[in-house]
Formats: sequence, structure tokens, C-alpha cells
Amino acid sequence: MRLWTLRTAPERTLLERQGVLRTDGRRIPLYRRNAYAWMGEQLARRVGPPPPGCRYPLWAWVQYGGEDRPQPDLRARGHCPPGTRAVRIEAVLPRQSILLSDFQKWHAVLNRTYLAQSESDARAFEESLQRVGVTDAWPYPEPFASRVIQSWERVFELSEGDEAHWGPVRERQLQAVFWELHAEQVRRLTPFVAR
Repeated sequence: MRLWTLRTAPERTLLERQGVLRTDGRRIPLYRRNAYAWMGEQLARRVGPPPPGCRYPLWAWVQYGGEDRPQPDLRARGHCPPGTRAVRIEAVLPRQSILLSDFQKWHAVLNRTYLAQSESDARAFEESLQRVGVTDAWPYPEPFASRVIQSWERVFELSEGDEAHWGPVRERQLQAVFWELHAEQVRRLTPFVAR
């Protein structure tokens, strides 16, 4: 499967020198570690365990702007801190080594919120919180915390759900996680300076 990952210049050098790129999580902001660890657990459960010394997955785009614009637009802001020398790596990995998810839905995991199936499902969850006087903020008491975490499984639903809310799959932003990138999987390198 063809995908694109955005890496800093030092990561590119590491890939070229060692022939493989993995992450240990040192650069993951503390406020995102729980979400990234959750995705790592999903990758281990659904694809396979990480190689030794690897705790967090690598991330890439499969559809950055939908099927018609799959690779990340390097003119966009937010890929890396402004002024960072980076590279867009186009690679091909075996489909069985990656886990796909919906980027917009992923924000529920990042923000520790309920990932509703539809607008009516979201209203029903909000109403159930209100009935018992629970505010809509993490950490939720049980049984709401378990319901929220269970709802995150929907990030992997790429062909189902409320198209009126999420849009058609061919237009969605799809991301991939995987444990490692090998130099021989790289097809193209495009250097850029982040805006």
C-alpha cells in the first residue's frame, strides 16, 4: 500500500544510516501519549506486536485530501514546527503490516471524547450524561468511561457510519500506523521546510 509520512531531517538521516526507522516515543508530547499508546495497542492487537525497542507506531497518510489528493500538501501549515527542515517520504508497505483509520474520527481519541455513530447517537450519549449529572469532560465515571473507550473502535470503520456527517470515504482523510519503515520501502523523498 502506498503511503506518505512526514519526517524531520534527522529522522531521514537515521533511516538512511540504519536502514530502518522506528519510534520510541520520546518526541511524543505528554498530553498525547495516552492516545498514541492506545493506537499502538490497537496495532499490536490487529496487526502484530512491535519489534524489540519499539513502543509507539509511526504515522502516515493514505488519503490526505481524499482519493484525488492522497499525498500531504507541503504548502500547508502544521506538518512540523515552522522552519523545520523535513522530508515527505513516499513508501510502499505490505497492506498486512499497517492499520488504517479515519483522521477526523481519530480526534475523539486525542480529545478523549465519545465517538458517536451519528448525530442522534451523539445526542443520546449527551442526554445520558445529563440525566446523571456528569459533565462532558474526561475522566468520565463508569460506565461512561468504558463506553467512550469502546466508541473509539469506530476510528477503524472506513466504509460505515453517517456519510452526511463524515462524508464519503473517498473524500475522507485516511491515516496509517505501522511499526517500522525500511529504506527499501521508500519510493520518493521530497525535502521541504515546514511553514
